[in-house]
Amino acid sequence: MNTTLKIGFGRIVCLPDDPVVHIAGNDAKTDMNTDGVRDDLAVTCLALTQGGKTYLIYTCDTVTINEFYVPTKEMITAATGIPAENIVLNA
Repeated sequence: MNTTLKIGFGRIVCLPDDPVVHIAGNDAKTDMNTDGVRDDLAVTCLALTQGGKTYLIYTCDTVTINEFYVPTKEMITAATGIPAENIVLNA
């Protein structure tokens, strides 16, 4: 068995097409939206492979990914063949 540990790293900036986004957590009486982009939003991934198994650890520049957690893992598995149990998503 190959015990060599291989490590990969990637990062992609993923800003929405429309930079005007509703700001979560504001008072419902106030309709606050963004008025521009201050910092990029990005997704970063660390890939670890050893002994024929690959693990992916993602970090997203968002407050939460609850509603996207399962569908995102399913998309990653479909695209890479890496089992969902080997994928970690963090916000």
